[in-house]
Amino acid sequence: MQTLLPFLLAAALGAEARISNHLIVRDYPAAVAEAQQAFARKPSQDILELYIEALAKEGDEEELWKIWNQNSAQYPELKQKREVLEKIAWGVLNKGYKSASPLIRVQALVAAYFAQDSKGVELLLRGLHDPSAPIRKVAIKLSGGLRDAKLQDQILIALKTDKNYDVRVAAIEAIGEMHIHRAKPDLLQILAQTGATEEETEAAVASLIEMTDSADRPEVEKLVNSPRYGMRLLGCSVVHALESKRDLDLVEQLVNDPQPSVRAAALRTLGLLRGANLENAAQARLRDQNPNVAITAAWALTLVKPAEGQAAFEPWLNHEKPETRHLAAAALSGTGRYGLAAQKKGLRSHSDPLVRMNLAIGLITQREDVALACQELAKGCRSSTEKWELTEEASFKILRVSRLIQDDGMGTSREGENQMARLQVLNILAIMHDPGALEAVRAFLKQREWGISGMAAALLLTEGDESSLDLIEALVQEKEPKLSIQAALILALWGKSEKAIQTLQNSYASADRELKERILEGVGRVGNLASVPFLIERLQEPYLSLRILAAAALLECLYH
Repeated sequence: MQTLLPFLLAAALGAEARISNHLIVRDYPAAVAEAQQAFARKPSQDILELYIEALAKEGDEEELWKIWNQNSAQYPELKQKREVLEKIAWGVLNKGYKSASPLIRVQALVAAYFAQDSKGVELLLRGLHDPSAPIRKVAIKLSGGLRDAKLQDQILIALKTDKNYDVRVAAIEAIGEMHIHRAKPDLLQILAQTGATEEETEAAVASLIEMTDSADRPEVEKLVNSPRYGMRLLGCSVVHALESKRDLDLVEQLVNDPQPSVRAAALRTLGLLRGANLENAAQARLRDQNPNVAITAAWALTLVKPAEGQAAFEPWLNHEKPETRHLAAAALSGTGRYGLAAQKKGLRSHSDPLVRMNLAIGLITQREDVALACQELAKGCRSSTEKWELTEEASFKILRVSRLIQDDGMGTSREGENQMARLQVLNILAIMHDPGALEAVRAFLKQREWGISGMAAALLLTEGDESSLDLIEALVQEKEPKLSIQAALILALWGKSEKAIQTLQNSYASADRELKERILEGVGRVGNLASVPFLIERLQEPYLSLRILAAAALLECLYH
């Protein structure tokens, strides 16, 4: 009898209560039927709002927009009512996640991430249990940007039970990003086991460092003397992260470690903390068989013996393998003022454009030969047809040919990486107020279709510097439509500038489907309430992918 009481009360209170009760128990078909009858008997805005909510949760978009278009003129407040618009948008996203298409499900998860709302957390939780391993990996990557306790619990479960290697590595990385301290024993177990791969080991070390605030001498000593190389790498990384000069004598013994990654890490730590025996340690590894170790040794020696260190870079700068040359150039740039002579020489004489560009970036950082260095960067952006990436390796920021072979399933492609790397190089030119920066940006926009996907925007995009955004803003007014829309997309995705909105919205009708997707993502990134009417129209698109992106953009505007 007690369990029937709420429903008896609902019957007594009227249609609104009955519809609400059906919604509470998630009986959406009953809620739709009840609302339909109630609105037909006695139309009101309150009943209409419940009717729309029921249709949204049932996933009946066709009927929802039929009812909306028939009645929104009579109830104009609907178009401004935040709660109603939210429910419509979440209805689209939840329906999207039920799609058989993995790409559509990924789009729904990305939208949930950008919403930064508890409803988005619930959708990401579903993503963590998806039957598709790539989608579980996407869900983990996105969850890493949040700190929700439920997501943390599921990521721990994924670490221990998921059978897919890539998913487990993503879980290891997310643990550090989310600071899940209770996972420390699991990460240490990965370092202690013999079967852990280098990727797992490095991810576990990075996550443990994220959660390490202090370490006493016995702890560090135990790590660097461990028979497991992962533990030794962690010990070296702890000393580096905590800047613990007290323990540099322990790091010195790792310069001769059997594992190349440990040797290189030890040299980096000694160099950055200026260990007392840095010179001897660096000289001992200049002829190391592993290029990364030898290059790191040359970098470390340059800090204390500039002439000797710069000479040690020569064979690596001229190595037969391009990737080795580019790492050497990045490391030489990382020596700062100590390696200026070799940097200037290489900028003027080296035959490899990417070597010159890496050296140019270092010289600009030191404000040396700025005009020539900027000229080299602009020239490289104009003439190179290679796909680039700008990443950090061995503590050196390196510009090189992209190593990504194909799309990773999350919207990160070689072309996406290339666009981001080139944008960051152009950003340097803009910051330096280089006279050729505007023309370089114009050429960049003409050469390429700008299109960073939502997943890439979530994980890769950083905000642009004001100087570069001013340049791009000037190009939004270009008469050439392609140039104008490309500039507006960058301004929206990279700068979140409201000045891009009108161009994006005006260009939508004539755009192809892929460009429409980018436009909707750009409008969402800006998050301006003035875009709400435009997005409501887009929620009625025939393609589910466009409706999902419109729903995501609508939520970003409402939550901005």
